[in-house]
Amino acid sequence: MVNKHSCHSSDLCSKEKVVKKSVFIRVICGKTKIKIYVMRKKIYLLIICLTAALTIVAQNRVGQGTLTTHKKISTDNYDFWLYTPKNYDFSRRLPLVFYLHGASCCGTDLEKVRSYGTVDALSDGMPLPAIVIAPQSQSSWEPKKLNALLEWAKRNLPVDESCVYVLGMSLGGYGTMDFVNAYPEKIAAAIAFCGGCSSSKPDGLGKTCLWIMHATADTSVDIKCSQQVVSYLQSKGKDKLLRYDWMQGGSHSVYASYFYLQKTYDWLFSHSLRDKPRQVNRTLNITGEETSNAYTTSWGTQPTNVVREETVPTTTKSATTTVKKRKEKREKRTTGRTWRNWRKVQK
Repeated sequence: MVNKHSCHSSDLCSKEKVVKKSVFIRVICGKTKIKIYVMRKKIYLLIICLTAALTIVAQNRVGQGTLTTHKKISTDNYDFWLYTPKNYDFSRRLPLVFYLHGASCCGTDLEKVRSYGTVDALSDGMPLPAIVIAPQSQSSWEPKKLNALLEWAKRNLPVDESCVYVLGMSLGGYGTMDFVNAYPEKIAAAIAFCGGCSSSKPDGLGKTCLWIMHATADTSVDIKCSQQVVSYLQSKGKDKLLRYDWMQGGSHSVYASYFYLQKTYDWLFSHSLRDKPRQVNRTLNITGEETSNAYTTSWGTQPTNVVREETVPTTTKSATTTVKKRKEKREKRTTGRTWRNWRKVQK
């Protein structure tokens, strides 16, 4: 008599032997899925090697957190740097800061975005209790794409949706105003340095706490580009959440130092969509002495490529050379310094 279960039992035994000998591992890189079969004895070594390789490729650890590059999260969006604070409890929601670069950083080389501004300050060790997204544009800023990044961040990161901020300079100043004008209900506060707005009727800017700054001697982006926005909001009676300052005699690059100042981020963090009623902070001021000392901190060496005007974007070669020199300077600096008197972010 034939045992009906004999073949089935034999198959199970053979399968058990196979499982013991090999282990199935699936590695996901972006949208690509790779299947790897390895012998059981080699699995631990393989995991160690894969972890080390992925860490080297994807992450760049800086003094107070981690910078990670993200590319092609969708078919039509910006590549970007993502900063997350070190040793932070991600069970808590974090503020989200968008940093929009100027024309000199446009292109496809993300290292350009680190040449000056918020990402450069973070690379130098500036502590910031927030998530930072710094996208790279090839030509101009599109509000729809920036909003897509914001929605991606909400789905994938512990973002406090009531504390989303934007700041940018020059082309980034335009991007800041255009983004806020299109989605004012999503932005708690924004700072636009020496920029303007593409819309002739920027009514949305009157619904968000906004600080516009421009220098009177700017020869790259005329101060009239900012003054037109201010005049429009005033004429419509929509300037209650608006603050603006004109720096007498200042050049186009004078505001680059603001990205390295504690007070710049203090001003942003002092606003929230939860505030009832919404009010713009008019008491926090940034003095000339503070801006002149902005580069004296361990993370504030003055960028060399911001001195020139931004009318013509730099080439990849020159930007890469600048970044290399600045990295060499960072290695020589003393470590262990902290950002004194850092104000705690409101929960």
